[in-house]
Amino acid sequence: MVKAEFPSVRLIQNRSNEGFARANNRAAAVAKGEHLFFLNPDTELVNSAPGIMMEFLHAHPDVGAVGCCLISPDGSVQDSCGFFPGINSYLLEECRLDRFSRFIPAFGRSKLRCRDCCAATEVDWVIGAAIMVPSHILRRVGGFPEDYFLYLEDTDLCRRIKGAGYRVVYFPEARVIHHWEKSATQDKVASYYEHYRSAYRYFHIHEGPFYAMLYAASMLGACGIRIFPLLLAGVVSERAASRAVLDWKVIKGVLLGDISRVRKPGQ
Repeated sequence: MVKAEFPSVRLIQNRSNEGFARANNRAAAVAKGEHLFFLNPDTELVNSAPGIMMEFLHAHPDVGAVGCCLISPDGSVQDSCGFFPGINSYLLEECRLDRFSRFIPAFGRSKLRCRDCCAATEVDWVIGAAIMVPSHILRRVGGFPEDYFLYLEDTDLCRRIKGAGYRVVYFPEARVIHHWEKSATQDKVASYYEHYRSAYRYFHIHEGPFYAMLYAASMLGACGIRIFPLLLAGVVSERAASRAVLDWKVIKGVLLGDISRVRKPGQ
């Protein structure tokens, strides 16, 4: 379809799904623009988001990455930026307490309430569903980190950009509709499990192996506590059963070492 309807577009066809980071790096390697705009296939442009983001980068050469306002199809604003995650922020999400963390900042909330941001806001990371990066900065930090197949490669990239001395900014004037997790609906368990694996890898890279082990242990405990009552109850809802399948997969992944398995080239 792309070749037929957009013959001027250079189409790169991968033989298999190599993951978000590798696919983006392959495209970035042949791109010739001053700024590179990475956009998920499950998105729709609301306004001239790429042009707005490019103008912002031109006006702020100290910014190494800019993200936009992501909107759900129902018009609500998605939380698509925030602060670097830690074990505490993941535990808050696992216990469904992250919505209350804004009242006690010490708990370590990793996401910013984007609907409260009306102007350009400096953050630690912006989501990779719609992100623009100057090409020379992307080359300087080595592109998207290919240690990840799915999830947290955008957070890692932003961390490397900030480490190189540039700012990361959420710019809500640029707006994009994001059909949240459309690409993961076919196998939600596998998709969410990959998030646990990516988080372990992220902590191993940036916080060290001991911190990553603490993360794995905390997720083991959280999933174990959640699945135990379901095993006792016997009869559960379809949603709870799906969550239990994921929890059991995480428990096995931690105990058998799959959570900590490093991704090899070609995997």
